[in-house]
Order: sequence, then structure tokens, then C-alpha cells
Amino acid sequence: MVLPIGLETSLSRFPRVTFALIGLCVVVFLLQLFFAGASREEIARRYIDMFNYYTQHPGLKLPPEVEEFATRNLSPEVKALLERRSPTPEGDPTRQSILNLKARDFLLALDSRPEYRFGYRKDGPWINAVLSLFLHGGWIHLIGNMLLLYLLGIKLEDLWGGGAVLGLFLVGGAIASASHGLFSSAPVIGASGAIAALMGAFLLRLYQIRVRMLGFFFVRVFIFTWPAWVVLVIWFLQQVLTVVTGTSGNVATWAHLGGFGLGVLAALALRLLPLEKGLLNEEQRRSEDKWLLQLEEGERWLGLGSPKQALHALKQYVAARPNDPQGWDAMARALRMDRQNPAEAVTKAVVEWLEVGQTERALQLLDEFGVQLGVRDAVRVHPYLEPTQAQKLLSQALVAHPDDPYAPKAALLLGQTHPGKDSLEVVQWVYEFTLDPDWAQRLRTLLARQQGPGS
Repeated sequence: MVLPIGLETSLSRFPRVTFALIGLCVVVFLLQLFFAGASREEIARRYIDMFNYYTQHPGLKLPPEVEEFATRNLSPEVKALLERRSPTPEGDPTRQSILNLKARDFLLALDSRPEYRFGYRKDGPWINAVLSLFLHGGWIHLIGNMLLLYLLGIKLEDLWGGGAVLGLFLVGGAIASASHGLFSSAPVIGASGAIAALMGAFLLRLYQIRVRMLGFFFVRVFIFTWPAWVVLVIWFLQQVLTVVTGTSGNVATWAHLGGFGLGVLAALALRLLPLEKGLLNEEQRRSEDKWLLQLEEGERWLGLGSPKQALHALKQYVAARPNDPQGWDAMARALRMDRQNPAEAVTKAVVEWLEVGQTERALQLLDEFGVQLGVRDAVRVHPYLEPTQAQKLLSQALVAHPDDPYAPKAALLLGQTHPGKDSLEVVQWVYEFTLDPDWAQRLRTLLARQQGPGS
């Protein structure tokens, strides 16, 4: 026999939601004990009394809700005996009334038990799919589930945060309850279906973590570790085996399988869709992102005054993340420190900073490095700047490169977007270098229209 007792890992967040769920389950269980309702012996006595009266008086009919309970709980031998009874006329109305009273007394006693009233049944209230998660059938049931909830919850909460764990617990538990209802009409209670959802997510996302196991072999006790994927795969195969062999007994195996499947799908969706990154804290995001580690290494070498080592790391980073302005910003500083031309890196950093709305940093970078943007880059940057800044940047690029193939189009943009004397002088300058007759005609038309007939 082996039991999981711990994880070989560290935490960066306090698992408050996991502890809150454990505390809530314990409190609800204590309330179960305090408001236990009719004893099991009393329920059994009323059931036997009702059923004996029913079998001794042929022709009577059990109320539908009691008949469903009886059908579910009778042994095959008793069912077969009742089916072989000879047909009888309608029972005596007085005796039927007595049976109905006995059935009502039995149902009242049964309903006084929290596990029956709030346990999930496919014909019961839908809210019980969630309420039933916090009920347990005894101390062993509670302690076993809380141990697993602790081990799984603390690390998943460390990874994704409390909100994600709470959502997975509740939704996964509800799906697990519904899965049980597809195959059984018996009420189900306990957090094991919700915990199975956490297991599924853990297997997909944290499979490499090692689990400390406590083993018992005759009178010997020993501790060893297994990878989480081994523990969880063995558990899953056990569930499948009990379904295949029909040996589930009172264990809600289909709830386990339904919850486990939901957990796997939820973790897969978070991983494939751009959702998980927003859940991770900064430390975990860095540890998850190997390219971010390259950026940090490059900036560390820059801080140590070693530009060649910095460039080695930063080149790998910008190759993997070409749209990250921080990478190009660091690359420009490393190139300057290494006495290389940083113009291309500065240009890319400026463009990407503007793309993410960091106009101030983009302009600061241009001033710091004194880099003149090319015409195409100036046109690309132009929409992100204030009108005065945009006009200045575009004009400088055109004055410096009037013969650029893209210059006539940029000059037309300058004249139309920022009309005025200064812009027209730049347009005139570009016009004199324009060899394409079509573009020359467009610029000539713009100049004539804006200069007016008297100019």
C-alpha cells in the first residue's frame, strides 16, 4: 500500500484558495455530524417496515420515488421474487393509504440526512452538483480527499492562481457529478470528482514534479519518490479497470473519470490559447519562458560591461521574439558598447516601442542614439506620433533621403497630412529628385493646389 504525502517543489504564492476549500469541506462535514438527521438504523427500520407491508399485501403500489429507491437497492434475488408474484387485483385503498404513510415516513427520515438531501442525483436539483462536493461519507473519506486536495491544489494555485483553481474545482466537480448521473441514479457526495479534475490538470501541466510516497510492506514503512505522471497514470488506469470489471462498488468511478477528463481539457485549453500567460506570476513566467531567460542573460552581461556575451544572448532572443522592443533596445545598447553600428537595432526598437504605445521611450531612444530613420520606417512610425513630432520625423527622413524610391509616396503623405510652408518645401525638394513621371505629376499637382494661383 502506498500513499502520496508531499511534493518535491517550492511555492511562490500562498495557496489561500486551496486552504479555504479544505476548511470549507471540514466545516461542512462537522455540520453534517451535528445535523445528521435520522440515524441509519432508524432509516433502515422504516424501510424494512414499509417494504414488509408492501410484500405482505399484494396489489399495492409503491410511490414512484420509493419504487426507484427500492429498485436501486434491492438484491437481484428479491427483485426476481417480486417479479414472479402472481398478478393480483387492485389493493385495498385503506392498505394503500397505510403503505403511502409508511413510505412518507421513510422518505422524511431519508431526506433528513444531509448526504441524501444535498447529494447529487440526476433527477435532483442542479445546484446539488456543486453542494455535494463539500459533503463526505465519513472521516476516512474526508481525510483522504483533503490530503489529495492539498497536494494538488497548492501547486496548481502556485501555477495559475486561486481563481483558476476555484473555477476548476467547482466546474470540474459539477461535470464529474453529471458524469456519475449518466450511469447511476444513486446520490453521490464528496470532493473526489473535483479533485479528479485537479488531477487531470496536474498530469498535463505539472507531470514532471516528483511526489513523495509513503509505502507500507508488512511491518516496514519506507518513503520514496515517483514522478507525478506515474502516480496519476496508475490512478487513472485503476479507475478504468474498476469500470471494465464492474468492481466500482460504492465508489463513483464515473465521476472520477468525468472530472479527470475535464481537468485535462481545461489545462490543454489554457496552454494552447493565450490564456495561461495572464495567470502566471512574474517569477513563474520567467521560469516558463526560456527566451525570456536569454533576454535577462543579455541584460546581465550588459550590466557587467561584456557586450560580446550580451550580443550572443540577445541575438537569440530577438530571433525568437522579433516584435519585442525590449530585446531590440538592449541589442542597440550592446552594439554601441561593442563599437558597432546600432542604427538598425535602434530603428526596430523605435518601431516596436511605438507599436505598444511607448512613444516617449521611442523618441528618447532616437535622441539618445542620434539615429536618422529611413523613409519607410519614418512612414511606419508616423501614425503613432503627435502631429508636430510626426511632421518633423517625416521631414527629416525625406530631406536626408530625397532619392529614396519610397520618397515620393512619403512626400505626398507629408503634404496631405501636414499642409503648410515647411512641408511644401520638403515636398518641393523631393519633387526635384523624382524621376517617375506619374509620381512627379502627383507631387506637382499637390504643390500647385496648396501654393495657390498666385504663387
